[in-house]
Amino acid sequence: FYSLHKHSEDQSHWIISGALELTVEKSGTYVLRAGDRDFLPAKTYHSACSRQRTGCLSGWRKNISGELQVKNYKLQITNFKLKIEF
Repeated sequence: FYSLHKHSEDQSHWIISGALELTVEKSGTYVLRAGDRDFLPAKTYHSACSRQRTGCLSGWRKNISGELQVKNYKLQITNFKLKIEF
């Protein structure tokens, strides 16, 4: 569980497996499932909760590029910093 917070950079979550419940202030609550991706502009207040084992890639806009191989998934990454959570 991640309580209400914000980031100074744009952020995205890529759901690899399972589901992530994401609450975005002034917008609502959404359930992201495997294959879904979101985009949160910088300084957007949000919280997240996973009620099951979830594979999630979180990215923050930074000045890096490259390719990432995770099990059977291959992502082309441009200008993002990644955090991998399983």
